[in-house]
Amino acid sequence: MKTLLLMRHAKSDWNDLFCPDHDRPLSDRGHDAAKRMGKWLVQNNLEPDAVLLSSAKRVQQTWGHVRAKLAAPPSAKPLQNLYMTNPDYLLAHIRNTKKSIQTLLVINHEPTIGMLTAQLATPPLSADCARALQKFPTAAIARFELSGNWPPLSATTARFIQFVKPKDLA
Repeated sequence: MKTLLLMRHAKSDWNDLFCPDHDRPLSDRGHDAAKRMGKWLVQNNLEPDAVLLSSAKRVQQTWGHVRAKLAAPPSAKPLQNLYMTNPDYLLAHIRNTKKSIQTLLVINHEPTIGMLTAQLATPPLSADCARALQKFPTAAIARFELSGNWPPLSATTARFIQFVKPKDLA
């Protein structure tokens, strides 16, 4: 069984209103939330074998905090074309994941992460899933299990398992 973890980057810092969006860093709250979520991944035996990342600074910082909690973090190369992408393009990247990868972590932005979660979720929706579709807060993770390999990934091959927010872990 393969696991897909869709994560929104942690809370960004808006103190510098002239900072280009791509270069926006994490806020103090964002740093704390990313560390908490990394710890949660470890505690739940969900350490990824591979990671797909946007090239935005806040995504890189989120991954840095998560990576620091992992026993054997995979290398991850940020992809410029995942910044401000659409769910179908992100899904195409996920489908290109190697067969040997069992757990894939994707860290990206809204609305893409929320839209992809909605695209993969199938009715009847659990309360957890409905919560994710209503609002996908910063540093939250939607967890899916796949019944097959990565290439045919769709709503018929993915099953929504869990939705966790940093506030759930406080």
